[in-house]
Amino acid sequence: MTRRAIIGLSVAIAGGAALAAYGLSAHAEAAPHESVAATVPAVPQIGEPPGTGPDSLVGVFEGRTPCGTIAADFTGFPIANCEKVKWRVTLFRDPSTRKATTYSFKGTRATRQGRWRIERGVGGDRNRVVYHLDYRGPPDRRTDLDVRDRDIYQPADGGLPKVLSLLAVDDNVLLLLDRELNVLVGDASWSYALNRINLPAR
Repeated sequence: MTRRAIIGLSVAIAGGAALAAYGLSAHAEAAPHESVAATVPAVPQIGEPPGTGPDSLVGVFEGRTPCGTIAADFTGFPIANCEKVKWRVTLFRDPSTRKATTYSFKGTRATRQGRWRIERGVGGDRNRVVYHLDYRGPPDRRTDLDVRDRDIYQPADGGLPKVLSLLAVDDNVLLLLDRELNVLVGDASWSYALNRINLPAR
């Protein structure tokens, strides 16, 4: 084989290899890239279990009462030289069960928080509804710290367990009751009534 023929054959082989390489590269570039879209399932919105949400507002009741023994005992305001005591009682209930839960009190130089409950049919009257607010206070003077009081009275705990009772006349008016659940009578200037107020929206 002549030198010219050998050179021609080498050029042909090199050209064929180059074309084959180009064809493979072009096929690879032309092949579409397959992309798998990741499917993310929606996260279910789970509501709060019953009874664990924030307590709902029953109402805010406000009034000014005489400085009687029961009012002074609950509010902690001294009776001496006292004309009236300011009250603001806020009642809350469980939003799911609608049962009474907690209350807060703000008054003349005093605040208090605690639990409350509802009693129906008081005194044999099925229409009579009474709200009982639990609190702790000093022993009643009339008991003079009898044996029972001496056993349970712990000043460091805030005093004896006691109850303030309010008669729900309707949804808008509460009347303070004495220890025997009788309505307290006011004087010429002030009554023992607390009236619902509508607070401005925030």
